Amino acid sequence: MLQSGLWTRLRVRPYGRIPDPDDEVSAIFVTATRADPLMPDPALAIDRQHLAFAKGLALLAMLTDGPVHLCHETGVDVTAFRSDRVRTSAFTLGRPGGLPGFHIARFAAVSEDRPVLQVGYADVIDLAKLAQTGRLPEVTGSDVFSGHEKGSASASARFARWLNASTGGAIVPREALDRAVPPGILAVPLMRALSIGDVETVRALGGLGLVEEDMAALTRLCASGADYGMLLRAALDTLEREAR
Repeated sequence: MLQSGLWTRLRVRPYGRIPDPDDEVSAIFVTATRADPLMPDPALAIDRQHLAFAKGLALLAMLTDGPVHLCHETGVDVTAFRSDRVRTSAFTLGRPGGLPGFHIARFAAVSEDRPVLQVGYADVIDLAKLAQTGRLPEVTGSDVFSGHEKGSASASARFARWLNASTGGAIVPREALDRAVPPGILAVPLMRALSIGDVETVRALGGLGLVEEDMAALTRLCASGADYGMLLRAALDTLEREAR
């Protein structure tokens, strides 16, 4: 994986970096969900490459003594991939249920002492092909780490702009904000901590388990106009420096 470059597709939380090969992780999360309905359907790709996907999961399990969580969309049959090492869990299509941060928050308390890995379903298939042929396919990878929103002129975005003008850019608590973040995350306290650079509160509120893509919906919905993805990255960078 290191020689081929496939290792660089893995991401470790906390911090959302390429993992150190020497570090131990407590779990691995495979994302076979979509944050956007317009993304390619993971179930179709997995069905076409089911033997390679199963082999890739088995190989991936060699990277940890903990569980491998296969996170798939509701209604997709993944019974064939379950094992004593691979656990399967269903999540809803779209944000935030389709994001790795949502999956990780349900099963793992991320910390510097208990890091986890995340990887996309297409990369699992590529891992099996790498083991079989010694090289990667020319067209590879999945887009599960993208935090970009499509359709900026959506009704919710227009409402956010109107609300911003009406409130003078304040952070207004709304139920939609809490629905936009992974379970266990308090949206408004986190947004306020990010806005003032209070990194210790960000840590206490579960920020170590998040990356920029988890903040995309908050940025779109919040009336303040702040880019919470950028604010989170600054906080994570500070916490990472302090942890060294």
